[in-house]
Amino acid sequence: MRSRDKIVILFMSIFLICTLLKVGDVFCSSIDPFKPFIKTVRPKSPKAHLLPIQRVKLSELTLKGIIYSPENPMALINDASGKAYIIKVGDPIGPLGHVKFITKSKVIVEEVYTDVFEGKKTRIVELSLPQKGERKQ
Repeated sequence: MRSRDKIVILFMSIFLICTLLKVGDVFCSSIDPFKPFIKTVRPKSPKAHLLPIQRVKLSELTLKGIIYSPENPMALINDASGKAYIIKVGDPIGPLGHVKFITKSKVIVEEVYTDVFEGKKTRIVELSLPQKGERKQ
């Protein structure tokens, strides 16, 4: 007889005894022989509620163009797969950042992150337009 069969017989015996003694309300009703002893809880993915542009690292984004006006500047960026996004000042970008400024030649992104030793810190990342002499990828 395998050990699994012995365990099943043991639980069935306990259940039968509790049923015959009418102790089921107190003891046996809380025992489920088919329920695992260890409860596995799968945490929800933190990326489930993020926009597609927030799921991409800033290093994977390239600036392709800027539509500049003093009132409402916008920028066109591509991710590594080639998908394009139009962003404005204040839009979330990357997992921790948001667009701080858009100038005529670059986009400035501010990332707020937590450092283990120093607490909350801010990092400034610049996405620049490729120069005319640079090769396109």
